[in-house]
Amino acid sequence: AVVSTQSTGMLMTVRETRRCKKVLWAVNSAAAVYEGQWIPLILVGALGGCSGKFLQNTEESIRLGTAVMSKGEFLQISFVTKASLLVSSILSLIKIDVIPLSIPQGLVFSAVILVSVNLAMALAGLPDPFHPITNATWRVCSIAAKRSPKEDAKQERQGGKKDQ
Repeated sequence: AVVSTQSTGMLMTVRETRRCKKVLWAVNSAAAVYEGQWIPLILVGALGGCSGKFLQNTEESIRLGTAVMSKGEFLQISFVTKASLLVSSILSLIKIDVIPLSIPQGLVFSAVILVSVNLAMALAGLPDPFHPITNATWRVCSIAAKRSPKEDAKQERQGGKKDQ
């Protein structure tokens, strides 16, 4: 059991360090084009870290000519995408000098976070640490989407009467 735990830890360390380096490469590439803008840096970095997983279903939909929304990465965001988004946010904010760390320090910090979370998930059986954030986001989005156009029109009419 000790050998498999050590080899699992080594493989996760190498995999997550490589992911952080890919995110850093994508953030640096985006910084050359979008100088000083943090949103494109975060998005491009996240895409670099998930290695096309994010766009796989979109490409498949275009190729087949149909859009299957239930399979989309936007509806069932994987841990890899969430982790890439987190690392991309950290490295992007370091790149535009919001977080006062050097790039190598940010890379080590991000890799340590990802390795420790992955080891905790794999060895201790802990759930996805991003799950509560995902649930809260979906609840807010679903509450906003439940309003019907009739309710919006009624609210506009009531608001218009109050102004007169």
